Amino acid sequence: MDQCATRFRGRVEGAKRTPITVENEDALETETQTLSTLEQQRPNWLSIWMLASFFLVALAAGAAVFVRPGHALTAFGDFLQVFLVAVAVVVFLNNAFITRGHVRGFWFLMSLGTGLWLASLLLWAYFEVLLREPLPDLAFGDALLFLKLVPIAAALALQPEVADSHQPRIFGFLDLSLLLIYWLYLYAFWVLVYNLIPGNSGIYNFHFNAIDAVGNAILLVAVGIAALRTKGAWRRLYRIYFAAAALYNLASNLSNVAIDLRKYYTGSLYDVPLIAAMAGFGCLGFAGRQLGVAQLPRLAGSAREVSMESKKAIFWTSRLAMAATLSTPAIGLWLLFAKNMPGELLRFRILATLVTMLALTALLLIKQDRLSADLLRSLEKASQTYANLTRFRDQLIQSEKLASLGQLVAGVANEIKKALTAALEYSTRLNAQSSADVKIQSMVGKIDHYARRTSVLVENMLSFAQETPLLLAPMDVKPVVERALNLSRAGKNAQIRIELAQENNVPLIAGDASQLLQVFLHVIGNAVDALTESAGGELHITIRGAHRLVEIEFADTGPGMEDAERVFEPFYTTKAVGKGTGLGLSTCYGIITRHGGQIICRNRPEGGAVFTVLLPCAEGQTVPASVMIPLAVRET
Repeated sequence: MDQCATRFRGRVEGAKRTPITVENEDALETETQTLSTLEQQRPNWLSIWMLASFFLVALAAGAAVFVRPGHALTAFGDFLQVFLVAVAVVVFLNNAFITRGHVRGFWFLMSLGTGLWLASLLLWAYFEVLLREPLPDLAFGDALLFLKLVPIAAALALQPEVADSHQPRIFGFLDLSLLLIYWLYLYAFWVLVYNLIPGNSGIYNFHFNAIDAVGNAILLVAVGIAALRTKGAWRRLYRIYFAAAALYNLASNLSNVAIDLRKYYTGSLYDVPLIAAMAGFGCLGFAGRQLGVAQLPRLAGSAREVSMESKKAIFWTSRLAMAATLSTPAIGLWLLFAKNMPGELLRFRILATLVTMLALTALLLIKQDRLSADLLRSLEKASQTYANLTRFRDQLIQSEKLASLGQLVAGVANEIKKALTAALEYSTRLNAQSSADVKIQSMVGKIDHYARRTSVLVENMLSFAQETPLLLAPMDVKPVVERALNLSRAGKNAQIRIELAQENNVPLIAGDASQLLQVFLHVIGNAVDALTESAGGELHITIRGAHRLVEIEFADTGPGMEDAERVFEPFYTTKAVGKGTGLGLSTCYGIITRHGGQIICRNRPEGGAVFTVLLPCAEGQTVPASVMIPLAVRET
């Protein structure tokens, strides 16, 4: 039996302090400076441990050279190895407590693996030191040695060097779990089965040493690949890890040769590389403890750079897991037709194969469920993106229509305005002549009246064409809504009840009060017209702040809009001829768009229309919330 292997080779991947998620960058910088100051005030445990490691390795080498083999040397060697691995376990656990997320999982799995290593060393020390007997061939102790690879390889799958959490890591972890189960199956199939048959201890030891050496070599290669594809502070940690693992492999190979030559004993020179490797694992833990928050930006960049390599690794892991899953039933078929195999050996291998197939199938079902859920989420996101693109296309078409029509309307309105200016000037001159005939004065008065009325229409056309400049200033939107209610005819109808409410703390907006007043007047006027046609009802106006926007919602209980998607199209109107031009809501759309906001129309399921105005808030103070205030209803 490989004595060095029995002491369990610890595989510890380098780790860092987990990224601290802070939404506010100033808070992150302050916390980083605070933690950096605390780190500077603490003792440099890595340097201290490195000095202690050099001393302990030199002490072990001196004891191996100058102390005669015996119980004292054995006790010293066992105690030193237990101490070094125990320190590594404690440091790893401490790192798990001070980190979070998948980095915490990494440290916890590494502490679990080194804990199995420590358990095997304690078992060895119990027999050699307390009982003063050589360690017998215990299947339990060998299982502890072999199971070391399971949590350590799982820790590698967590990819702690990747700062951001991404979905492929989950599937990579599931694929690696499939491989780990298959690896345990190979151990039971190739090694453990010979421990159950008396008289096969030589075959059992050979198979165990072979599979343990293969597992250690594979994991060493995996750590080396991780060190090559990782940048920043994690590369330094992976290098420390690789050096410690390489020392262990050297110690394992030397011990195997010494065991074959019957020259190995605890505390000999063959244990010096092993002790150096154990000390290296401790250095890895202390180096990971020193990985500070100040390196987070560089680590995040490194994570982005290694994302493609991570996906490639996950791809190959998935293919290997697929091959392992397919090979298991193939091995079962081979067992069914196997000849010249003892019955007890055959039954155990068939049972192990069936259990493994059941476990692999369960993991495949979990992976398929995760893939299906991820596919559904992707389909939902795609559908939402398509809907957003359709909405954006409609808004773009609407904007293009308004832009083209606005240029035409602006030109026509300016020409009409020139003619109206001349007509009003001439009517003023005629009115100034007191000798004019009464009929002429009456006619002139009508001309003046209709000219001014047409002038108002022209101003609306120019506003629609966005010829009127915006005068933006920080303002509270509620007084503007209240003024629009006072100027409208809403309060003159006793059958209409209006409620105005402001929720939460509403921020100020950067707006043009006069043009927003025009928007609110038009929306309220449309609601009043709709409620009047339906013999009364209610109009609820709600002002709220949400996600750096101020939302003003006008909800009435009227009949609703016939075609809510077309209400903002130019010259679209549902009013009778002579009562509407179809430019009012188009003008409102243009005004809100120029403010950087949105105006949306929809019908309520229970009846009525809802106009929602969204305006970006201005940086500054907020307006305190107020309760709902029913407006007084004035009778006609």
